[in-house]
This record gives sequence, C-alpha cells and structure tokens, in this order.
Amino acid sequence: IQGLLRRGFVAIIEEDCARLAAFKEVYDQTMTRVGAAPGYFFSDAYYAGLRHALDGRLRLCLVEHEGRLACAGQKQSGGPAIARPPLSLHRA
Repeated sequence: IQGLLRRGFVAIIEEDCARLAAFKEVYDQTMTRVGAAPGYFFSDAYYAGLRHALDGRLRLCLVEHEGRLACAGQKQSGGPAIARPPLSLHRA
C-alpha cells in the first residue's frame, strides 16, 4: 500500500455514491474482459435498487491514479449483508 501511495495512487471511500455510474463502467469492463456470463452484468435499475435497499449504507471504494479511476469496489456499512458485485479493476 505504501508503494502505491508513493506512486500517487489515492484511495477514496465515497459515502454518497456520486460516482456509481463510473463504478458500473469499470465493473462492466472487468466482466467483459474476463468473459463473464450475462448474469454478472447488472442494469442501472439493479444498482438503483441496491442503493435504495441499503438505505444510505452503500459505499464506493475507489482508487485513483493521476485523476483516473484505477480500481473500484463497493461495500455496505452496517445492517444485514446483501450480495454485491466484486472488486473491479480498470485497464487502460
């Protein structure tokens, strides 16, 4: 982690999910790259429903490098667990 920080990577926990569309784009790129089955691609309605179901507990975990999203994941804060898509990595 220290090496990445020295190279300019920045970790962000986003509580308002303002960049949910950017997360979805990186996630979809990852699923396409690994040849995931159609069931691993989620609609905008799915993400809106997840955000609503978690009622403010959805967090985006983002890593940026030189202003570009390099990695993204999501987690929930408290409450009962709800399934979520895994970590996604952006490839330039």
